[in-house]
Order: sequence, then structure tokens, then C-alpha cells
Amino acid sequence: NTTNRKIFLHQTASWGLIAAEADSGKQALEKLRVGVADDEPFEIAILDLMMPEMDGFELARAIKTDPSLAETSLVLLPSYGKRGDGQTALGFGIAAYLQKPVRQSQLYNCLLAVIAEAADNRDSRQSARLITQHSLRRLNSLKTEAEVYKFRILVAEDNSVNRKVAFSQLKSLG
Repeated sequence: NTTNRKIFLHQTASWGLIAAEADSGKQALEKLRVGVADDEPFEIAILDLMMPEMDGFELARAIKTDPSLAETSLVLLPSYGKRGDGQTALGFGIAAYLQKPVRQSQLYNCLLAVIAEAADNRDSRQSARLITQHSLRRLNSLKTEAEVYKFRILVAEDNSVNRKVAFSQLKSLG
């Protein structure tokens, strides 16, 4: 859906991420392969479940069975789900499954969790657990994000005002 893609592009750009869009599974595979060939692979692919020609599960299978793309973390965003879709998603190597509509904060937290999970599971092609709206709520109930992710971040900025702003933003995120 063009509107959904534009919204996701705007949201991810506002977080400082570099994103691209594809209007089909076939085009997504092409862009992922070009990224690898150009030595600029995509770390995460956000997939819709219902697409013409190739649904989200078929696209996930194609990505995870291609050795050059298998490291790409996958986030599936279905408009509706049915019983067992979560287990099916996990079986296809999908890292996160969030039913639309997805709030901006949910997507942000999801992407953080996917990145952290990928770092923890570098040697595995299949995610150890599926990130869902429920698991994100559980993560948010912990005291701080730092307890979950245990990241150390260095802000290298010559402008003291920018440095203070960045530090305050990171501190508010835990």
C-alpha cells in the first residue's frame, strides 16, 4: 500500500534511519540483492502479509533461503491475523509480528528489539523468539530500556549544545 509505505518511510527517516521502499515482493528481493551487491545490505525488511503475487510468508522464505540475504531481520505487519500466524512467522525466520495499525512508538520499540535480538542471535538464521505487541508491552514494563539492551553509546559531537541535546534524548530513552 503506497500510503503505508510513505508513512513508514517518513517515520524511519525521522529517527535518522536510511530506508527504501518496494511495492512488491519481487521488487523487495531485487532491492535487497542490489544492497548486498553494493555492499550496503539492509539490516531489516518490513513486510506486509497480503501482497499480490507473493505474500509476506513467501517473501520471508525467499529472503531466508538466499544465503546472501538470510541475515536480514524480518518484521511482518499483517492487517489481520489468524490463530497460528505467529508460529508460522517464527518458522519462516521472521523476528517480529505486529498487527496493523502500528503506532509509531510501537514500531520504534520493535525495531530496537529486532536489532538487539539480531545482535544476540548472530549465529542463528532463525530468531529465538518472536517479537509481538505483547512482548513489547512486557519490555516497556521493565524499569529502563538500558536493562533490556545494555548498550553503551558514545556521542561524538563538537557542539556542546548538540551534545547536551543528544545526551538528554538518549537518557530519556534509558
